[in-house]
Amino acid sequence: VTEAGVYELIVYDMDTNCETVDTVFVSEAEDEPEFDIIVDPITCFGDSDGEILFNSINVTYQPYTMFLNGEIVEYLNPIENLGSGSYELLMVDSEGCTVEKALSISEPSEMALNLMPFDPIVQIGTQVSLEAQSNYPDVVFNWETISGNYNDYGPFLDLTVFFNQSVGLEAINSAGCIRQLEIELEALDKYKVFVPNIFSPNN
Repeated sequence: VTEAGVYELIVYDMDTNCETVDTVFVSEAEDEPEFDIIVDPITCFGDSDGEILFNSINVTYQPYTMFLNGEIVEYLNPIENLGSGSYELLMVDSEGCTVEKALSISEPSEMALNLMPFDPIVQIGTQVSLEAQSNYPDVVFNWETISGNYNDYGPFLDLTVFFNQSVGLEAINSAGCIRQLEIELEALDKYKVFVPNIFSPNN
């Protein structure tokens, strides 16, 4: 019997061809284990900081065992360091009664960081205009140049190039997720003057 209800029990004696009929009522246990959880999603794409937090755990027949995807959970509240995906949480009390919950842990989309097209090789003294882009709307852009840092400066940076240099770009969204780029700028002197160091009497 797997469900509560009224059942008819028939006992038949093959020697006497007699049978006895009785009715029984099977009730459900009133003290089944139960628990309530909160699922915290992953903060940044590719991280494994998802968590399962227990709001409440009610178990009459202790001790109980908790399983996550078939593995015994040694430490509860929270169950942490979880990656994205589907999970099965199973509680078994000392009487063998069980309760199971299916859940999933989500992660945000990957934060992109790129630059609009520009020419990284320029004439000395030329101004280069850099424009950063991200698929997240709530991004803070920090620029790092040889002449100084420009924190929370916005997606645009105008830079006059006098020599070869690297420019660092960092994007941080509201969740604290970070992406970084490094840009190499090359300065060319196309107008070098050639001064001869050998002269002849005949010019």
